[in-house]
Amino acid sequence: MELFASPMACSLASHITALEAGLPVKVRFVENKKTDDGGDYYKIAAKGYVPALRLDDGQVLNEGPSVAAVSGRRRAQVGGWRRPGAPSSATSSSTC
Repeated sequence: MELFASPMACSLASHITALEAGLPVKVRFVENKKTDDGGDYYKIAAKGYVPALRLDDGQVLNEGPSVAAVSGRRRAQVGGWRRPGAPSSATSSSTC
C-alpha cells in the first residue's frame, strides 16, 4: 500500500493511523501536486487532495475517513488494536 501525504496537512492523521495500526504502507510525499518521484499527483487523486491510499490491487481511496476505515479494518484482520493487558475501552478513562 502507498499513502500519499503532505507534511503538516490533514493527511497527517491518516499517516499516524497507519503507523499505529502497524500497516505496511510506503509513505509518498506530495508537494505542489507532484509526487516525491516527480509524478503528476492529479493522475492518482483527481481533486489533488491528500490523503490518498493506493491499495495493493491498485484501487485508490481518497479522503481521510475512507483511509482511516481501511486502516481499522486491516488492523482488525491481524488481531485488533488492543495490546495484551491493556484495559478495554469500556474500563479506560481519560482526564483531558
